[in-house]
Amino acid sequence: MNREIPNIAGNWEGTWADTIYVWATGALTCTILQDDTYFTATGTIDMSVFGMGIVPGTGEGTVTRDGDRATLDFTFSASGIGNGAGTVHMLKDTPVEPSTWGAIKGRYAESDE
Repeated sequence: MNREIPNIAGNWEGTWADTIYVWATGALTCTILQDDTYFTATGTIDMSVFGMGIVPGTGEGTVTRDGDRATLDFTFSASGIGNGAGTVHMLKDTPVEPSTWGAIKGRYAESDE
């Protein structure tokens, strides 16, 4: 793997918070597999607050580096919920944690390193 590209592979867990219905929140888990700049993810999102239970989902994207900034571009979908896309900007040498993912807050669960 390119050492300039952040390694985001592993198991992640945390919580999500809806930006429209501020009271809506739930658990979020995912396993990310990374091949240099491309990654795929599978996981679950707890939608019990909406009466939907725990829903499986998938995602994919790329990680790129430009100077001191890394950019994570991704798409995601979850059955019965919908899909979307997003971008995360990370500064070089800053630990990668889901708390850098805007409304998604959590912690890195384990590493394959």
